[in-house]
Amino acid sequence: MTPNEVCEHTFSVLVDNEAGVLHRVVGLFSGRGYNIDSLTVSEVDSVEGYSKITIVTSGTLS
Repeated sequence: MTPNEVCEHTFSVLVDNEAGVLHRVVGLFSGRGYNIDSLTVSEVDSVEGYSKITIVTSGTLS
């Protein structure tokens, strides 16, 4: 892998389904200067209150 080669990474995170969680997760990426190419959120368990956030990001090593 070269320093200028663009890599794509996918993250799936299981989170509590409550206000502010998406903001905190996205803030982790933006605070480090990463762009988000794709973002999907879906409820996976309405009884326990869990959601799944899937984020796709890409960038170079430099």
